[in-house]
Amino acid sequence: MPSRVEPCGLNQMYAMRYGTVPIVRTTGGLKDTVTDFGDEGGSGIRFYHATVGDVCHAISRALELFSTKTKFTKIRKTVMQLDHSWDKAAQQYLDLYTSLNKIYVMSNAVISIILGGGAGTRLYPLTRSRSKPAVPVAGKYRLVDIPISNCLNADLHRIFVLTQFNSASLNKHIKNTYHFSHFSKAFVDILAAEQTPDNPTWFQGTADAVRQTLRHLENFEFEYVLILSGDQLYQMDFREMIQQHIDKGADISIATIPVNAKDATDFGILKTNEDNLITSFIEKPKKELLPDWTSIVSPEMQREGREYLASMGIYIFNKQLLFDLLSGSPEATDFGKEIIPNSIDEHKVLSFQYEGYWTDIGNISSFFEANLGLTDDIPQFNLFDDHQTIFSRARMLPPAKISGTTLEKNSDRGWLHH
Repeated sequence: MPSRVEPCGLNQMYAMRYGTVPIVRTTGGLKDTVTDFGDEGGSGIRFYHATVGDVCHAISRALELFSTKTKFTKIRKTVMQLDHSWDKAAQQYLDLYTSLNKIYVMSNAVISIILGGGAGTRLYPLTRSRSKPAVPVAGKYRLVDIPISNCLNADLHRIFVLTQFNSASLNKHIKNTYHFSHFSKAFVDILAAEQTPDNPTWFQGTADAVRQTLRHLENFEFEYVLILSGDQLYQMDFREMIQQHIDKGADISIATIPVNAKDATDFGILKTNEDNLITSFIEKPKKELLPDWTSIVSPEMQREGREYLASMGIYIFNKQLLFDLLSGSPEATDFGKEIIPNSIDEHKVLSFQYEGYWTDIGNISSFFEANLGLTDDIPQFNLFDDHQTIFSRARMLPPAKISGTTLEKNSDRGWLHH
C-alpha cells in the first residue's frame, strides 16, 4: 500500500516489479489499509508467506478502500496528505487489484467442457485407431492440446473432456500430460460416455453428450459453462469472451468468425444486429440466399469480403439456463442444429466476433493445409508466441533425422522434396 510512512514505497516496488499483491502484516503508521491483522505495533513493513485466502482478502479490502469515496478521502487527508504520488499510485493499485480480482472471480466461475468428437470418418485413416482430438498436429502436439491450452492461458483450470469413440489414445495422452499441484483445484478430467440405468444409450450428439454428463457437474460451484470443440486450431483469449458475456448480461454467447461468400455455404451462418445480438440462424445457406445474411463486421473484414458470421462451435451458457435447456428438451441432441437456433427468439444470445486464425480440422484436406501452413517462417497459428503457449506432453525421444533428402521452399507450392 503506498504510504510516506513506509520505507521508499517498498510495496509499490514489489507489486510493479513482480506483478503481485504485497501482503502487509503491520505498518508503522497506517494500519488496516490492506489487511485486517489486528492492532500490532511496529515500524516499517514485515512480509510473510501469504495463503490464497490472505491474497483474496487483500484484494477485496483494497478494492473496498479504493472504491469507497469517504474512506479514500479520509486516508488522503490524514497520513497521505504530504504524499503527492498518492493519486497515481492509488490508481495503479486499483487497476492491479481490479484486474487480479476479475481473473480470480472468472477462473472460479467457469467450468470448461471439451467435446471429444464423433467417429471422425472424414479424417480416416488418421482416426483408424484414435479419436479426432488425439490426432497429432505440428509434429509434437495433439489436437486436444489446443483448446486445453487456450483454457489454461486464460486462467480457466477446471476442464472436462468428453470422450466416446477410439478414446484410449486420448485418455492416455491427457492422463500423462496435464498434472497440477495437489494443493490446486485445477484439473483436466476425462468424462467417458457411459450407460446408466436411466440412460442406456451412448452420446447421440454434442448437446446429448453434455446432457448425459450434467450429473457430474452438479457438485461444483460455477456460474458459466464454456463449451469447446476438440478438433480446431486457434488461439483465443477466452477471458475477453467471458467478460463480454458478463458485461452484456447475455444468456448464451457464441464465438463467430467472419467468412467470405465462398466459405459461408459450408457453415452455420448467424445474423446479428448493431448490439451484436444474434437475431437469426441458417445452416449452410445456398449462394443465392447470402445477400440477406450479411452482418456488421470490422472495416478490415469488409475489405476482405468477409461479411458473414460463421459459428465457431464455441459457446458460453449461463449455468441454470444450460441445465434447463438440456433437461427440458430431451429430444434435442445437437447444439448447432437444435439448442442454439431454438434459443435465439427466447433468450439473449450474443455474438463474440473473433478475427484471428481459426480452422476446423474436419477432413484430410484441412489437416494437410493446416500442417503445411505451420511451415511458414511465422505461421498464422503461431506456436512461437510466449503469451499463448501450447502445452503438451514432454516426451524423451531421440531427435528427428532426415537422410539423403533436399528440402527447397517454393512460395507457390510450399516445401518441395527431392
